[in-house]
Amino acid sequence: MSLLKPQRIEDFIITLLAQGSLKNSQLLAELSIKKRILKKSSEHQSVFQSQKVFVYSAFR
Repeated sequence: MSLLKPQRIEDFIITLLAQGSLKNSQLLAELSIKKRILKKSSEHQSVFQSQKVFVYSAFR
């Protein structure tokens, strides 16, 4: 599993879905909401990075 450094959180989630690892639709909804909020404000880049780390560690 080569998900050590996902470039974009979208790619990472798509990879997880393709592997059947992500079945929690509530988590998907939350991530989608957070992604939309973060996309609106570039000052949250560090928060976005920590989200990627959190999602990755949640499915290790």
